[in-house]
Amino acid sequence: MRALLNYVGNLFTGRKSGMADTGMQDYLASRQQFSEQVVSVWDAHLQSSRSQMEEAVCDLTARFSSIVDRLDAALSASGGDDKGLVAVFASSEKELGEVLALLKSTAASKAAMLDKIQQLQAFTTPLQTMATEVASIAWHTNLLALNAAIEAARAGEAGRGFAVVAREVRSLSAKSAETGKSISQQVAQISAAIDATCKAADVSIEQEQHSMQASENAIGSVLANFQDVAGALQQSSQLLQAESRGIKDEVAQALVQLQFQDRVSQILSHVQHNIRSMPDVLRDHTEQCAAQPAAVPQLDPAPLLAALASTYAMAEERAVHLGLEHQEAESDEVTFF
Repeated sequence: MRALLNYVGNLFTGRKSGMADTGMQDYLASRQQFSEQVVSVWDAHLQSSRSQMEEAVCDLTARFSSIVDRLDAALSASGGDDKGLVAVFASSEKELGEVLALLKSTAASKAAMLDKIQQLQAFTTPLQTMATEVASIAWHTNLLALNAAIEAARAGEAGRGFAVVAREVRSLSAKSAETGKSISQQVAQISAAIDATCKAADVSIEQEQHSMQASENAIGSVLANFQDVAGALQQSSQLLQAESRGIKDEVAQALVQLQFQDRVSQILSHVQHNIRSMPDVLRDHTEQCAAQPAAVPQLDPAPLLAALASTYAMAEERAVHLGLEHQEAESDEVTFF
């Protein structure tokens, strides 16, 4: 570096030679080649970094967006499940209530039928009485016919026709007695059947009442347990929904923060384009040096920085640029290019 400064000083003091001109040209050419090679590598690294960052951030954004969508779907499904669970419980309770009502109605109908059957017993006693009266009438008629036959026998030939009538009356009384006996037997059988039916119906109704009471208690217990489970599930679902909403909000904030990639990409793009223009700036400076070998002009960063500043689109870039310019203005150091 000291030799280079001495060489540049010699140029300003006018000590030139053909060897010096050749050295200057070699220096300028090597500097140009240096800038082109270094800037090319810088540009490749910046481009690779931008591509990797954009690809990674885009992938993260897509993944977070997918998470948000899935959380939305989960929240919707969870809310729908809660409503569906309540609806199923209400529907089940209604249907079971209808079953109990039907069982009670059936039991009431059977009890009413039993009452009607029991009322038939009231008719068996009069029937039995009438059968007894028929038997009594037949017995008295038989006695009357017997007396008439005796009197006809006493009358001799004159009472023969009356004897025939008396014989027929005795035959009818015998048949009436048999009919009365048959009626009495039938009435007794009917009465016994009604009694047996009523007893069996009483036992059946009692059993059905016990079964219906047990079924009602079991259904009530099942509904109560189901309601407890449904309540616990609903509370868990509400907690899950609250946590899901919190996660969704956090992911949404992360998506907002991931937008830094756009800003960083713009800044890197501006710097990258400015770095690409550096070989042109050095080429122009080389041409100026070749045109004015007696007075080598200094490299002025102002045009390059001005070109960079003209590409700024964000306040952050301007703030950084102004901060660097302020620091350079306060510095007393001299930088040689």
